[in-house]
Amino acid sequence: LRSAQPVAHRVLSRIQVSCPLRHVQCAWKGDYGDLQTHLVSSTAHSVMNGGDGGSLVVETIVKDDDDVTMLFNDNDYSTAATATAVDLAKSFKEEANTKFASNNFQEARDLYTKGIDVLQTNDNDTTSSASITTKQLTSILYANRAAVASKLEQFELCIDDCHAAIALDAAYTKAYTRRYKANLELGHFQEAVQGLEEGCAANRTSALLVRELQQAIMIRDSFEKAQTLLLQQQKSTNANANANATTAQQLLSSLLQHHTKTPCVVIAAARAHLQLGGLATAQRLSLQLLRRYPQAFPEAYLVRGHSLVLGGDLEQGLKVMREGLRLDPDMSRESKGLLRACQQLQKSVLAARQAIFYRHFTKAVEAFGRALQELQQIDNSCIHKEKTPLYAKLHAERAEAHLRLKDYKSALKDASIALYARDDLEQAWLIKTKAYHGLGRHEEARDELQDLLQNKWGANHDSIRKAYERADFLLRQEQRPDFYKLLGLSSIASLMEIKKQYKVKAMEYHPDRLVSKSPQLQKEAEHNFKLLGQGLEVLSDDFQRQLYDEGYDPEAIRERVAAAQQAAHRSQNRGHHGYQHGGHGGGGQHRH
Repeated sequence: LRSAQPVAHRVLSRIQVSCPLRHVQCAWKGDYGDLQTHLVSSTAHSVMNGGDGGSLVVETIVKDDDDVTMLFNDNDYSTAATATAVDLAKSFKEEANTKFASNNFQEARDLYTKGIDVLQTNDNDTTSSASITTKQLTSILYANRAAVASKLEQFELCIDDCHAAIALDAAYTKAYTRRYKANLELGHFQEAVQGLEEGCAANRTSALLVRELQQAIMIRDSFEKAQTLLLQQQKSTNANANANATTAQQLLSSLLQHHTKTPCVVIAAARAHLQLGGLATAQRLSLQLLRRYPQAFPEAYLVRGHSLVLGGDLEQGLKVMREGLRLDPDMSRESKGLLRACQQLQKSVLAARQAIFYRHFTKAVEAFGRALQELQQIDNSCIHKEKTPLYAKLHAERAEAHLRLKDYKSALKDASIALYARDDLEQAWLIKTKAYHGLGRHEEARDELQDLLQNKWGANHDSIRKAYERADFLLRQEQRPDFYKLLGLSSIASLMEIKKQYKVKAMEYHPDRLVSKSPQLQKEAEHNFKLLGQGLEVLSDDFQRQLYDEGYDPEAIRERVAAAQQAAHRSQNRGHHGYQHGGHGGGGQHRH
């Protein structure tokens, strides 16, 4: 409320309330905003030894004209109520429980601490009206404060309070379970197992502790096995390395999904995914950890930065890795070496892209080659570098440089490698298509693009559809009959020359003149005779000849002519209707 609606919070803080402690008769009254100060004050509700169980000193908060909080002792002007230390501690515990339930953890911690202090200061009090002993109540307060520390992610303090609770009550199950969970969060798996073994020995009837001990042993053993496999992966052959990393990743993913999200398990799982090329998962896991602990785990910065680099975002990846090095200047030599290698890789990539910008394509090819070699040698942590986005992107960009140099075979090879790494890389598909065209392999380009358009990804890209239409056009152009060659004319021949040469060729290929020839020659002549008729029809019409000269085949020309005729017909219909409408209007005026 304080942050969401400050005005409402100020109104709430002015409401008059009484002391909420139920087991003591406290005369304090004041503003709600001063209640927490009253509850945790060092002089409020203090028990003084003597008399019948001690008397309770009650503190009153009064405000002067300047709204400054001032503390007075009720003993100065009123009769103090009496209460025992246990009653007072129980009141603090109940109020702290209320704060805990409403997620006011810091206030709850202060109240649990106040209760502990009351009991420790008055450990000679033997007049408790409650059934619970002072030692047991102190143990509960420590365990509850441990729960608060766990919520505040202060796991070391949680473990300390659990130790104190167990020292007072060795059979207190909750203290063992909270200590176990805190050890898990810190990655102290062996300590977690030992602590639960101690709890099972002290409380042999607790089925909960037995179950948690079995779980703790499983978590410890799974994590140790995964760590061993990840270390072995760096020394194994590619097949064994892949198997080791896969098994480790499965173990760690199971731990994260079903048992614990302790930081060391998250980092190990992110590293396993990185080694297998699962960059998106590695980035997600490391980011989750960094959002939770922004400065506690420099290794998470290294894993995230490395995955960003392999994902193609070199600048951001290096920025993240430098932040990890800033937090831990004593980072391992391997980590620093990885950072330097990534920096050198970035320089090579920038040099290659700059060469393309200035149209120095030969230099660009050489620079991209160096960058790819540096990527392969960067480290052994990623098994499938050839499947990473950066590897695909560098090959695609080098393919473009080859294409500019008209080295179509090299361009086709690099584009194919890029698509093997990432089959949804649009740039690589377009370059591969152009390389096919450069090699005259239009049919292969069209067929591959046709297959691509049949899946959802390709169908959603206009550039892929246009590339397909271009490939289909070039293929049909390549397969169309060459009317100029058939007539023995150049493409600039006049209409008169075309008609004259048509007559000559028609006599040459006329079926009646080839009766005495072989069946094969007769068949070829008949085919050419039909083509002569098509050629005369196309080349003697200005519109059709223009389309043919632009590369369209006869079928496409007929489609275009039909479309033009339909458009002209629609235009005439619109003009005719408009004339009738105007005539009707004119007639109307005449009648008027």
